[in-house]
Amino acid sequence: MYSPGPGLISPDKVGYFASRYKPGLDLRKVKAPIEGKKGQFHYYWDTDTSAIAHLTNMVVYVSSRYKPGSCPYEAIATHERVHGKDAVSSFNLHKDSLFTDLEGITVPQAATPFEGTGADVDAEEARLASKVGASLQRFGQKFHKSYSKLKAYRDSAHQYEKVNKQCPKGEW
Repeated sequence: MYSPGPGLISPDKVGYFASRYKPGLDLRKVKAPIEGKKGQFHYYWDTDTSAIAHLTNMVVYVSSRYKPGSCPYEAIATHERVHGKDAVSSFNLHKDSLFTDLEGITVPQAATPFEGTGADVDAEEARLASKVGASLQRFGQKFHKSYSKLKAYRDSAHQYEKVNKQCPKGEW
């Protein structure tokens, strides 16, 4: 998605890329009666339980002072799209480590349910959420660290010089 003008950080900026890392957790608890024990239940989390980590709202902004289709507009848009590709690349680079981390978390399933009172179940659910949350946080830190390195390179004076050379000086 491209968006002109508004939202620029400062007047000297001609464009920028924005995205958001959004982690989430979807725990689906199943409550089943314990056979022969009236009023008692065991709990487990079904196979649809999922941890979610994705990039959202990937937007490229280009200053409204450049006409869409002009050389500076295209040079800026291309530069900012590269930031988007870098974000996706950094995200994918650490995806497998996130999956490995999550697979190491024991979640009670139907074959080995968790039994206890409502308070025990709440504590177990909090434990699971904490472990998954920690995994997502570690992933987010790795993602941001690798993306920050790429961003620093892309926004270096040398790289900006390359962008500026793509168009005649009079068009800037």
